[in-house]
Amino acid sequence: MSATRLLTVELVAAQLNASAYTVRGYAKSGALRGSKPGKRWLFEQADVDAFIEAGENRPRETERRRRRRVA
Repeated sequence: MSATRLLTVELVAAQLNASAYTVRGYAKSGALRGSKPGKRWLFEQADVDAFIEAGENRPRETERRRRRRVA
């Protein structure tokens, strides 16, 4: 049996270079697969890796434009 590495919202946020709020949003929308036993979200490392490989954590085009104009 292989041990599954479970990650908290904070650990996933560090990997994605995003906020914990953003990670929770990905999980709630179903974009990032996770489980919520109780009040805390938990994520498997393989699911986070798949999310990164799929490029789901990249900002949308409108978000990129907005950031450039503000800066």
